[in-house]
Amino acid sequence: EMQLTPVSSYPGYMPGFFASYLYNIDFPTDNAGVVIGLEYNNYGIAAKYETVNGRYSMVEKHRINAIGVPVFLKFGPKFYKKQKYAFLGAQFNFHINVSENQTPSWLNA
Repeated sequence: EMQLTPVSSYPGYMPGFFASYLYNIDFPTDNAGVVIGLEYNNYGIAAKYETVNGRYSMVEKHRINAIGVPVFLKFGPKFYKKQKYAFLGAQFNFHINVSENQTPSWLNA
C-alpha cells in the first residue's frame, strides 16, 4: 500500500475536439433570433499522483464523449446592417461515454 499525493505542477491538459451543426432562425424584425443545434464533444483531463519521496507515480486520465443541444437567443440592432449581435443561452449535454485510465509507474519496471 502506498500513499499518493497530487502533483500540482502536472499540466493535466488533454487535447480534444468538437463538431457542431447550428440552425439559425431570425425573427421578422431582424433585431432578434434563435439558434438551435447539435454538437459532439470529446474532451479530457488528467492528474498525476506520486509518493512522498517521488519514487513511484501514477497518471490518471478521464475522457468524456458527449452530445450537446445548444439553444440560445441572439439580439442586437438590425442584423443585416452591422452584423453585430449578442448571444444568451445554454447547452444541454448527454454523456455517451466516460472512461478512466490509470497508468502506474511501478508496473513499467
